[in-house]
Amino acid sequence: MMFGLMLLPMLLSIGGAVDFGRWLLARQQTISALDAAALAGARALQVEDASTAAAILMAQAMYKENTKKRLPRKSDTIVFNVGADKASIEVTGKATLQTYFLSLANITELPLLNTTGTEFPAAVVAGGKYAQMNIEIAMMLDLSGSMVGQKIEDLKAAAKDLVDIVIWEDQSKYTSRIALVPYANAVNVGSYASKVRGTYTSGTCASPGCQYFKFTNPYGWQVTHQISNCVTERVGADAYTDTAPSSSPVGRYYPSQENPCLTNQIVPLSSDKTYLEAQIDSFEASGSTGGQVGVAWGWYLLSPNFAYLWPSTSRPDAYKLDKTQKIAILMRDGEYNSVHCKGVIAQDSTYGSGSISEQINCNATNGDAYKQSLAVCDAMKTAGVTVYTVAFQVYDSQNAKDLLAKCATDSTKSYDARNGEELKQVFHDIALKISTIYLSH
Repeated sequence: MMFGLMLLPMLLSIGGAVDFGRWLLARQQTISALDAAALAGARALQVEDASTAAAILMAQAMYKENTKKRLPRKSDTIVFNVGADKASIEVTGKATLQTYFLSLANITELPLLNTTGTEFPAAVVAGGKYAQMNIEIAMMLDLSGSMVGQKIEDLKAAAKDLVDIVIWEDQSKYTSRIALVPYANAVNVGSYASKVRGTYTSGTCASPGCQYFKFTNPYGWQVTHQISNCVTERVGADAYTDTAPSSSPVGRYYPSQENPCLTNQIVPLSSDKTYLEAQIDSFEASGSTGGQVGVAWGWYLLSPNFAYLWPSTSRPDAYKLDKTQKIAILMRDGEYNSVHCKGVIAQDSTYGSGSISEQINCNATNGDAYKQSLAVCDAMKTAGVTVYTVAFQVYDSQNAKDLLAKCATDSTKSYDARNGEELKQVFHDIALKISTIYLSH
């Protein structure tokens, strides 16, 4: 009789322990699934340009996938929504576990989440009022002649998408700013030319420094080129440093009429999304490729040593601050074929650098374009800049592929896009890595 009286409490005690163990496991599975779903939804907000429907579908799909192996539930009314700020994924609803043994005591379900909702995650895109640090980005974009046609349109679309994602609206706490470095045979610095390469005198001279430079080409002919607002490599001890140009000027550029200075100019750091996208829309491809100059100017626009040149809102922060991330994105579509001597395309430039008759009869002062670019990349990374690289339809150039692989901070930051859609996805991925997402409970 005593055994019979004790049997039910014993079964309830043992069964309760079993159900409690099942509840602990199911609870952890649910919380992990909610965290993953909220994060996935927040990423979709970035990729899909704050598309509510896409973000919710992504969160739902991730939650469903991560609860497939969860223990049988009694009910699940979990719902995902985009927050009013359009920068977060919020979770509401409840989920309960179906009991086995406790049902004998008329307890048929156990709640898997705190009924107050305090355990629900909110995945937040780290931008605007949720930003956790300042972001400074320099985009070095290849606008050489091989980019003419659909390729330049693909680049514009991809670059503008990155601007949309990375430049947040509320810049009051932390800022996100982007600089643009369009490059071809050199880099057009516009009105900053005299401050970075020095002034020039009027007339014609037999050495760089005048308005017109008269030099000898590889055929022994006399050729005259006019100075431009484009600039070339810095030479000497500061060739691969970011020393201020007031102490060590960059190179002048005397282009030929057939391979002129690129029309598009550099844009110092800016958080004006409309202005940045308008500048990108104005891109026009032409000329040969002096990519080593583009790489250098990506660094210069992030360098505090060049800060005095720019308007106050465009001045970069110091290196290696806890709350500032400096990022360079190098995009190219082929060979770096143009190197310079005395401000003119040198005779040892490779195919695609224009007519030999318009080149100067000396080899590049700094040597090979790839070695120059890699030296600048290494120095930039040492200074504290994270470097991403993007190859766009680079099919046959092993030199180009090797440079991009070595220039990137690590292998996860080097990309190869074979078409316009892939290029757009690459820029999306970079933007996601830059704009971190965090869970707020």
